Amino acid sequence: MTCVGYGKIILLGEHAVVYGYPALASALDRGVTVAPVPTPAGGPLRFELRSWNVAVAAGDDHPVARSLAAIADALGAGRPPLTLVADAQIPPGAGLGSSAALAVAVARALHSHLRRPADVAALSRAAGASETLVHGRPSGVDVALAIAGGVGVFRRATGLAPLIGVPAL
Repeated sequence: MTCVGYGKIILLGEHAVVYGYPALASALDRGVTVAPVPTPAGGPLRFELRSWNVAVAAGDDHPVARSLAAIADALGAGRPPLTLVADAQIPPGAGLGSSAALAVAVARALHSHLRRPADVAALSRAAGASETLVHGRPSGVDVALAIAGGVGVFRRATGLAPLIGVPAL
């Protein structure tokens, strides 16, 4: 099973959203996909994203490894013997929400591997733990759109209010 986290673009309110003001934002029709591939029992939880030149295990001293561990911990997943093989259709560091898209796709893959029912709150907490490591005090808009897709108005205090009938970018 391949799991997705959508990229995003903030149309209005890019910096204001961090301070509690609303932002108008849209998910992109691309982002990051992750497929969980079982590895031999006793193997480490690993992550590979070749297009970003990343291959790490959850215990490595690397920012992506720390994010992977934070997501697994937030989900109570432990360190299952998996390799999470990712593909990115958005570049890192371009303001398109790549870290949130990655975190959501990883959280979905682990959640799926554990055969748990869909749980937006659990995915949001897990991806949010990663985003806090990466950005310090994220607004939450990137994670909300990476999970939900679509277009909406986001406020830190109330979350994403989808705009119905408006196509995502």
